[in-house]
Amino acid sequence: MTRAALVLDVRDRAAFERGHAAGAAHLPADAFETRAFELPPREDTFDVVAADEPAAHAAVARLHARGSTGARVAPPGIAADRSETGPPRRFPWRPPEWFDRCADAAALPAGVRALDVACGSGRVVAAMALRGYRAAGLDHLPDALERGRALARAAGVGASFLRADATRPLPIRPASLALVTGFRYLDRELFGALVALLSPGGELWWETFGTAQARHGHPKRPAYLLAPGELESLCRRAGLAVYDSRETDPPGGPALSSVRARRPA
Repeated sequence: MTRAALVLDVRDRAAFERGHAAGAAHLPADAFETRAFELPPREDTFDVVAADEPAAHAAVARLHARGSTGARVAPPGIAADRSETGPPRRFPWRPPEWFDRCADAAALPAGVRALDVACGSGRVVAAMALRGYRAAGLDHLPDALERGRALARAAGVGASFLRADATRPLPIRPASLALVTGFRYLDRELFGALVALLSPGGELWWETFGTAQARHGHPKRPAYLLAPGELESLCRRAGLAVYDSRETDPPGGPALSSVRARRPA
């Protein structure tokens, strides 16, 4: 799936609905703090539209301070575009690109049960639900689960959120899931337990930091960083067949190891 370039309109909702650039997403600048979990991923490049150019520069400066260094003031043609009206048709947030790549390749049918482990703010859970999966997210932090519920509501989808510690036995029936995912979370002892949750033919999509990430920032501890080839090895030792994998280290990071694997039928 090719991702369309994002335009983020940070004006108030009334101004946005009167007219905005075609396909623009909306998040008011005064909501950056309270709804930060809806912002684009920090590594994304996107154009920012505001009420005027000084306001756009101010919004971009705030986004840069939050780590979104790819934010930039929209060029005049985009900034002046008011060709679309009404509510936004696109969200400013997105799931990881690896999620979309795996989902497109696997083409799982609507209605399958799917779980995101250490779901954080719930972007993957909401993306699962938008694809028609019976989605659930698991995290041990109550505030993360509240953000996940808010994101799902804003996306207009239903999803379940469960407070649980992934390092302990999970309250999920064995062989009951068609999909288990995990993004930017690592517990090497977890893979065997997760495989047991998958039904035969069920898939595991995982992506987290590689050792090169220590050059770019957190995390730096070896316990949270995968050596080259380690993620594939963890999956195979757990009894999974690997269908796709990659290791990336773009300038400025993040350095990531990714895998799509399947429990044999």
